[in-house]
Amino acid sequence: MRYMTRRVYESEVTANEQIVPSPKAPAVGAPLLFQYSLKYKNQWAIVASMDSNLVVRALSALAHESRLAIFRLLVVAGPDGMAAGEIAQQLGLSPSGLSFHLKDLSHAELVKPRQDGRFVIYTANFDAMTGLIGFLTENCCDGAACAASGLADCGGNSQ
Repeated sequence: MRYMTRRVYESEVTANEQIVPSPKAPAVGAPLLFQYSLKYKNQWAIVASMDSNLVVRALSALAHESRLAIFRLLVVAGPDGMAAGEIAQQLGLSPSGLSFHLKDLSHAELVKPRQDGRFVIYTANFDAMTGLIGFLTENCCDGAACAASGLADCGGNSQ
């Protein structure tokens, strides 16, 4: 991932370049993974290029039946997420197996854990999901409008 902070002008933004508005440069190693479009000129911005290693990790994590089921369940749960025990119960997974799969999904940054009292609540990372789908469909239909264009309206998107 490369970060570059600079002044961005409307004429510089191409169809393939997407920009994240930011008042300052991110910290080294900041978890900015995916790109969002900027429609304002003269904004300070972070220009981020999609790291293919992150895409490979995400797709690799989703290539396992249990991890795909976990991720889909968390997408259905929405921003409230689910406790690990509830996930294991609904999918019939052992606690150790679930822990292994959640670690893999977290490493791929598709799932975000948060502490809630004595429970760990897991939520789908909707920004990562939207970014991954956007990356996969970036050149879809040779630039023409297609079914994938409505994905930017995902409910969990925090931008």
